[in-house]
Amino acid sequence: MIKFIKVNKVTAAALFILPVFLFLSVYFFKLAGGPYYLNYYDPGYVYLVNSINVMQFENVGHIDHPGTSLQIFGAVILKILLFGKSEAQILDAVFSNPESYLNILNKSLVLINCVALLALGIFAYRKTKNLIFSLLIQLSVFISFEIYYGLVIFSPENFLILSIILISGTLVYYVYDDNSDKHMLALAITLGIVCGFGSVSKLNFVPMCLLPLLLLKGFRNKLIFVLASAITFVIFFLPAISNIGRFLKWSGNLTVNNGIHGKTALSGFDLALYLENIVTIFSKDIFFATIFALIIIVLIYDLIVWRKDRSVQANLIHQKLRRVLWAVTITMAFQVMIVAKNYLPYAQYYIIPALMLTITGLAFLIPFMIGSMNVNRKSICNMVYLSTFVLVLVFSVYEFTSSHKEASDFRDEALKINSLVKEINSTSVLVIPSVGTANEDCTLALCMMYGYSGKRTPMFQKEFSKRTSSKIFHNFWENKLFAISDSIDIGKEISGKDKIVMQLMPNTSADMAVKCLKDDYDVTVTDKKLLMQNGNMETVYEFYLKQ
Repeated sequence: MIKFIKVNKVTAAALFILPVFLFLSVYFFKLAGGPYYLNYYDPGYVYLVNSINVMQFENVGHIDHPGTSLQIFGAVILKILLFGKSEAQILDAVFSNPESYLNILNKSLVLINCVALLALGIFAYRKTKNLIFSLLIQLSVFISFEIYYGLVIFSPENFLILSIILISGTLVYYVYDDNSDKHMLALAITLGIVCGFGSVSKLNFVPMCLLPLLLLKGFRNKLIFVLASAITFVIFFLPAISNIGRFLKWSGNLTVNNGIHGKTALSGFDLALYLENIVTIFSKDIFFATIFALIIIVLIYDLIVWRKDRSVQANLIHQKLRRVLWAVTITMAFQVMIVAKNYLPYAQYYIIPALMLTITGLAFLIPFMIGSMNVNRKSICNMVYLSTFVLVLVFSVYEFTSSHKEASDFRDEALKINSLVKEINSTSVLVIPSVGTANEDCTLALCMMYGYSGKRTPMFQKEFSKRTSSKIFHNFWENKLFAISDSIDIGKEISGKDKIVMQLMPNTSADMAVKCLKDDYDVTVTDKKLLMQNGNMETVYEFYLKQ
């Protein structure tokens, strides 16, 4: 351990800079976004509630991702924070101030990622003795708004980021340790644990499992990798084991169907739309598309020209770099192809693992290119490293600045509509907010949908009812209304009202709400009035009802 961290003070200080900057940038990004209840509480609140379930050794109700690794983590942190508290005291503490606990949980995750990023930098420097390379590979977490978004919420994306950092470190070891070929078994087990952990955190990490399968030598090592991944997945999946049937059905739909979460039958597969989705994924992140294209061009050129140079082929590191670049490129392409099948414009964060591999691939591409040329390799390589680092750093600063402004603007617009709804709630008018809108009541209402709270739902409903002014909510995914308690009769609550107010998501029209009221509750809307539409395209409508 001492040998691992033993670097000179200047180098250590340099490698500390980016992890510290990561923590601070996430902190300021969260300030820009405001409280979680301003539109980005999905799925953080659901994971918070299920962390309480795990803390009490109850099976979880939310298994979609499946995300059980995050729920275990949340349970451990909550247990530390609420040690010695009774179950009633735990529920009262968490439900009274959920934002505070979410902030603590999120900062804990960010701190873990910062430590991992520091360890990656130190490890890379120990193996390469190249400070700029080590700093460049640390930049992988700074290049996209999607990564920032994943870091500021209590969600599995934090563990996907951690897993890619660990994979990057493993790739550095594979390329730059002279004995790595002799330690394929250890690499297989290590990568298996990391990939199993990443996959159980969120299924969109599964395509990353292709990378070790391409990289590891020998059928035996590939098999060990698969077994290590499977065992790790099962261990962290245990809190949801009683819902394994539901999970298999959900993941099965995701695999064989189209649309977000696999809600559209595959019989409706549209090849043109699929190809359009692939183009959209690349066009929404130009940096990702540019580096991906550059790696492919270099690899094709290598196949045609550089492989003829025998002096280059004798270089073991060069051969390893080629193998890593092919594995990284194919894996990135595979994830894009998988995500494109179920893609919607807001689902760009599903390619976070591939986005982070962009920098890892770039860091290995530079020595591969320079090593294939008849030049003073060391000096040219360092110049290219430095130039690339500066360019990526400038891009990262730009990305943070634009992302910070986008988050601030989103927050300000959310606050406008949130304030209006609070004002209406203070009157006698019935307000029905749609889950997903900027509304504190919707945060915990989300946890009551689809059995997300598990068997303890009645207990959570009771706690929730003490703290909400809204009793009825709109589920925009299905265009249905639901109540937070089975004792609430939605029809009776609406009947006899002269008017009601609904806060709607951007993808929910007033006509859809009118149809829901008519079809499900035989309530006729005679007129409607738009009270507000904010910059986030949320709307607040006043509906006048026929008596």
